Amino acid sequence: MAYRFQPPQENLLVQTVVNGLYPPLLRIRENVGRIMVDPQEGAFLEELRGRRALILPNHPSETEPSVLVGLARRLGEPFCYVATHEIFHGFDGWLLPQMGAFSIRRGRPDRPALRTATRLLAEQDRKLVLFPEGETHMCNDLILPLHKGAIQIGFWTLERLRALGKPTNLSLVPVVIRYRFAGDARPVLLRGIERLERRLGLPPPPANAAPRDRLLRAGLAVLGGVEREYAVQPPAGASPDERIAALFDYIAERTAHVLHVSVRAAPTVSLTLRALFNAAFDYVDGLEPGTSAYEKRLHERRALTARACLADLWRVQNFMAISEESLRAPLTVERAGEILFRLEKEVYGKPRTRPLRDAFVRIGHPWDLSDDLPAYRASRKTTLAHCTGRLEQQMRALLQASLADGSAPTDFV
Repeated sequence: MAYRFQPPQENLLVQTVVNGLYPPLLRIRENVGRIMVDPQEGAFLEELRGRRALILPNHPSETEPSVLVGLARRLGEPFCYVATHEIFHGFDGWLLPQMGAFSIRRGRPDRPALRTATRLLAEQDRKLVLFPEGETHMCNDLILPLHKGAIQIGFWTLERLRALGKPTNLSLVPVVIRYRFAGDARPVLLRGIERLERRLGLPPPPANAAPRDRLLRAGLAVLGGVEREYAVQPPAGASPDERIAALFDYIAERTAHVLHVSVRAAPTVSLTLRALFNAAFDYVDGLEPGTSAYEKRLHERRALTARACLADLWRVQNFMAISEESLRAPLTVERAGEILFRLEKEVYGKPRTRPLRDAFVRIGHPWDLSDDLPAYRASRKTTLAHCTGRLEQQMRALLQASLADGSAPTDFV
């Protein structure tokens, strides 16, 4: 089926039910018990009550949209959300528009989505949540380089406001969300690691084996299994990063060959992945079922092939969990949980070890993008880069502040 833009279809009754059941839903659906907001920083949002704003959070996992619903609930003012089109299916495909979300095709000039974003901000004075990292990356203590799209939408909104004769102001609100396990999660994680070792057929580890070594051993077993599946033979003595790179190159080349596309390598793996994802979605969207039984059967086979490519690309994120960069960083309890989450998704098809977490929210001081409008009119490219850099710097500062406060991680020893 071709891509079809999913507009927001806000339903007050659905939103009221979700808000009423929010605490148990958050615990059951996302394994989050509490949302902790600094009162002084919470006042930043209070000051924007009834005013248009771009809410710009980090996006380490799939949980952040649910946390943002909690912030909207506290403010008593529903937000709208930009969400990737990939998740608009099944029950979520029905629920998300009711909660004010609309779809966007990442990495593409999705004009209906961009028009909807500027309309909500400029014409309805709404608060719009947009994730400037563009990808989930399952790293609680990392901010990815930001895309310029969020800032671009902000400037388009200011231009639309001017055309409407309305005051040209738009507040940008940087937000950083971090998670910490509630209570001591180490016993639960150790049981999860032990269960994973048994599933992989690994011998019992030495009694004094460090969790980092056990995760690396399990990760290498997963990586070896994927290599055998794809018949990719790593060079003798290759490091985990070299093996991951070789496997990614194989999957990327195979995907491009199957889809008959040429995908240029991007500066980062995540950007290359996004280009491949878009190529796969474009391939599926461009398939025409035809009229004869044979043509319909051919369409089904091509669609299955493209979806198999998508499954391969999603797997890349799982085996990259044991990259040297991931394992070189201090192994906190939360980081161990993130690595285990990825490995379990590969081995079991879904994560099985999910201790209860608390979400710690840091909210930066809002800034008015209209102050940069003259510079934008003089040099769009330079100003977009400058404002995106400023936002990224603020988010990194919020993350560092979060690491130093009550949400600081616990070493896994």
